Amino acid sequence: MKTVLSHQGYIEKVLDKFGMSKAKPMSTQLANHFKLSLEWCPKTDREIEDLAKVPSRHHWETVKWIFRYSKVLLGMELFWAISNPLVVGYVNSDYVGDLDDERSITGYVCTLGGRPICWKSTVQSIVALSTTEAKHMAVAEAAKEAYGLMGYQRNLVLCKVEFSCTMTVKVQFI
Repeated sequence: MKTVLSHQGYIEKVLDKFGMSKAKPMSTQLANHFKLSLEWCPKTDREIEDLAKVPSRHHWETVKWIFRYSKVLLGMELFWAISNPLVVGYVNSDYVGDLDDERSITGYVCTLGGRPICWKSTVQSIVALSTTEAKHMAVAEAAKEAYGLMGYQRNLVLCKVEFSCTMTVKVQFI
């Protein structure tokens, strides 16, 4: 099985829509003279609406640069030659990994045919009371991602989804 991921059609469509099809490609994502800041971002719905209706020259120049950079990406593709289209998930957690707020850290990687296709590492939203609870929350988070991947895979090819979690629990008495 071969899987190819390309955004060429989408990029071409967007460039056509904004009249940038014949623009010169730009090899850098964004030049140093573009100063973007969260402070300058619109905060309220009203500000967002106003900016969407009449963007500033600075914003339009930034978007044009990004369009020109996207032209460099036109021929780029991600390619997988997969002999076994099996989705496998690997999960782990670090109990109380974030020392500032005593929350555990969840991490997972999902692979297709042995190649990573999605991953995430994040602080858990609630405080786990044990390593086992932290692991269970990590598995639940990864299972949601695996469920979404199963739907995606049904559109590509019939395949099996395998999900495993190894849990090592150490008990120490003080």
